Amino acid sequence: MDSLNSIINYCYFCAYYTIMPIGRAIGRNLFKMMAGKGYSSRALIRMAKQLGGGYHNQTMFDDIRKFEGRIKYEPLVRSLNPTDVVPKRLMVETDLGVDARYRVHGMATFYDEEIDDYYEQKVSFYTNEWENEDAYSEAFADSFQGVYQEEMLDFTSFTRTGQEHNKKWTY
Repeated sequence: MDSLNSIINYCYFCAYYTIMPIGRAIGRNLFKMMAGKGYSSRALIRMAKQLGGGYHNQTMFDDIRKFEGRIKYEPLVRSLNPTDVVPKRLMVETDLGVDARYRVHGMATFYDEEIDDYYEQKVSFYTNEWENEDAYSEAFADSFQGVYQEEMLDFTSFTRTGQEHNKKWTY
């Protein structure tokens, strides 16, 4: 029985250390080619998994953000005053898959009445307005309030982390 467990562990070790790098290489190449083409992160991950390129989800999300350029600008966007608009030089130029000028990324904070606690969630939404963080916070609250109220969540704040500009539209 010990020898069978040893064989199983050895097979798992070999599969993990040979297949995972191949899967990551497939996924990263796909993300490089498809970044900025209007696909959501989840759609890109689905494509990668269908092609045999799956690896840890959080690592895939991080890689996608890197290839889209959002990681590069996030610290600078977060450091902006909430009353400032994101300058053009800090926006990622992309080909959004929807008919909108901008896609705004951020962290939304919610209060969960059921467990009496706050939690943050990554969110994004589309808009045609080039505005500051305070205006985007109000727009997010107005647009998505009903969705989260069904889940007994109260929206408390929004922090802008990035902004994409649709190449098809002017600023």
